[in-house]
Amino acid sequence: MSTMMSTVEHEVPELREFLTEVATERTVPGTVGVVVLPDADEWAAPLVLAAAADCDSVHVFVTRSDEVQQVTTWIAHLPHADRIRVHAAHDLVAAMPSLTELKCLRSVLGPALGVTHVYVPAGIGPGWRRWLECGQADEPPINVVEVVLPQAGAPAESLMGV
Repeated sequence: MSTMMSTVEHEVPELREFLTEVATERTVPGTVGVVVLPDADEWAAPLVLAAAADCDSVHVFVTRSDEVQQVTTWIAHLPHADRIRVHAAHDLVAAMPSLTELKCLRSVLGPALGVTHVYVPAGIGPGWRRWLECGQADEPPINVVEVVLPQAGAPAESLMGV
């Protein structure tokens, strides 16, 4: 367990509760994907669909509290909905104001959930990619999967249509 994770876990009761809740999922073998959704806009759907098609289990972290139910409803209609858990990331992030969402994902949630893949829009900078893939010395590697998103104006499946 990384030093950051153990420190943050003890200091943040919301994180400790979350990790206890999902602890049983950590024992499920296979690939574990993560998608962080800052907005439930048109680019969210391709990320979630790609993760669900590739991974044995997927954690979708929704950062806007007013969109959690909308995303949950949309995901319930997907072919691999049983593999996907939606989490209200705003609760966790708000409890850890000193950590950015990606740092929380990489150093705290990733190791705790056994994350093997993180799904991001294509074109992520090489620095972010290297940091997500390598992490700290005591953190397992995470594969970054870049998903090509529809061009502006092109028809795209949207979470907003739910």
